[in-house]
Amino acid sequence: MKTTSMQSFEPVGAGAKNPKLTADEVIVWIAQATLVAVFGIAGFMKLALPGAPLSTAMGLPLVLVRFIGFAEVAGAVALDPLLARLSPRFNALAAAGLTIVMALAAAYHAGRGEFAVIPLNVALGAIAAFVAHRRTYRLHGRRV
Repeated sequence: MKTTSMQSFEPVGAGAKNPKLTADEVIVWIAQATLVAVFGIAGFMKLALPGAPLSTAMGLPLVLVRFIGFAEVAGAVALDPLLARLSPRFNALAAAGLTIVMALAAAYHAGRGEFAVIPLNVALGAIAAFVAHRRTYRLHGRRV
């Protein structure tokens, strides 16, 4: 059987509510899961590591480092792909927020002359913007 990018996948389990899952939806779920892992780990590290060395290494006040960590963890929780079924708008807002966090992170690294890190910020920001767009327009051009 020939496959296409729009081929539907049948979900596993008798209680599945969505009878068909398109390849585009799978791509968005993978993007969301990637963002959940990256921002969850990064945010948790900013919250859990000892404050003084972390603040010194980042060159930011500890309260700002902890706020950034909280924002990253909150964004990761809100981007959980399972919540997409409950509220795609909530996922879109979380992804848009993480896009802003990545834009600010790129500006921060540029200001410190850390240009090698900026492509990672741009890539994560682009993935977050992609998720925000797809969750806003629900993969079929319809506004949620």
